[in-house]
Amino acid sequence: IEELKKQIEDKNVSIAELNTQVTKLGNNVRELTDQTVAQAKTITDQTDKMNEAYFIIDSSKNLKAKGLMVGGGLFSKKKLDLSAGDLSKLTKIDMRAKKTFSIPSAKPKILTQAPAGSYTITKTGDKSSTLTITDTQRFWSMSNVLVISY
Repeated sequence: IEELKKQIEDKNVSIAELNTQVTKLGNNVRELTDQTVAQAKTITDQTDKMNEAYFIIDSSKNLKAKGLMVGGGLFSKKKLDLSAGDLSKLTKIDMRAKKTFSIPSAKPKILTQAPAGSYTITKTGDKSSTLTITDTQRFWSMSNVLVISY
């Protein structure tokens, strides 16, 4: 009987040690799960930031009034000026999702650099047209800002 009691006591100690190990493993799993969730969120945030773009479609007069164009005097042409870096005047988009832009002009001018062949401009009426991005990666490769004047 004494020997059986000792075996039971030894087994109880083993069970307690195993329960401690299971608790530690459960905590490790929770910590790893939390880390994985945090890393996935970081990756998603970084991917969204990398695919962030800005655009504005407006008359050259309004673009100048907003400080996005300079010049246009007697002896100088109007030029796009994004040096201030104030993107609050532009609309933020996800470049992966936004493929078309409606323009209230039949003869729009793209003021930012965009590779030829990465977009098309189609007249949609007497006083409107649509810019369609046909190659997203190439179109946004030069700049994440699109400025269209009419």
